[in-house]
Amino acid sequence: MNYQHAYHAGSFADIVKHSLLALLLKHLQKKETPYCYLDTHAGAGCYDLSAPKVQKTGEYLSGVMKLLAHTKNHPACLTPYLNMLQSIDYFIDGKITHYPGSPDVAEKLRRPQDRLILNELHPDAHADLQQYFRRKPNIAIHQRNAYEFLPAMLPPKEKRGVVLIDPPFERQSEFQDIHRCLQQSLIRWPTGVYMIWSPITGNTPLNPGAMTLQGIEQPILQLDFMVSPIIPKLSGLVGCRHWFINPPFQFEANARALLQYLKPILKTD
Repeated sequence: MNYQHAYHAGSFADIVKHSLLALLLKHLQKKETPYCYLDTHAGAGCYDLSAPKVQKTGEYLSGVMKLLAHTKNHPACLTPYLNMLQSIDYFIDGKITHYPGSPDVAEKLRRPQDRLILNELHPDAHADLQQYFRRKPNIAIHQRNAYEFLPAMLPPKEKRGVVLIDPPFERQSEFQDIHRCLQQSLIRWPTGVYMIWSPITGNTPLNPGAMTLQGIEQPILQLDFMVSPIIPKLSGLVGCRHWFINPPFQFEANARALLQYLKPILKTD
């Protein structure tokens, strides 16, 4: 409840997460049938890059600003994200002024038949989310504990879609809560695609079992992305980890190509 994503808007971690999310949604759109996007920790819809909280850390300078300077000859797997990012909603006079949150990435990319279910517990972020999407169709917004919200929403009527679990990791029990929630959710919706984000710091074991996923029988893809070497016992963010449960066909190859392109752009000195 203390975490505020504005301090990290447009950071390298946002670039990686949102480009992978955009690619994932485009894979689902290969079929005409509608899908449902569920976001357990939605945050605000969009972030003003001139806001004091954003300027205090300036993480967007080593994230979205770096990427926008290297958009020539980008691979096709990055196109869905770049097309979304270059929306007129985020630019004034050719300069980027705002950066989308994950729910806005999903909203910009969805088709008329697709639906969004967004959840945010923090009262300020929830109010911002409601205001931002107040006139948008096919969007439901909730304010609940994320790990109670998700199983209660499943399965969606569309029978296909994506769940994004992107918590603030303020509690030591966060991994256990995610695992418990996934076990309950997969019973209700075993064929859904689940995307889970977590930070990589000097305290993160770099092995596939670091966050226990025992008991989950569905296919699991783990992708790690680091911008600098790990220094043991230092808590600063040096990378991010994504798990994909039930990744779509050919998603892994495209995701790896995307991350290989981003690596030299986003790495630090």
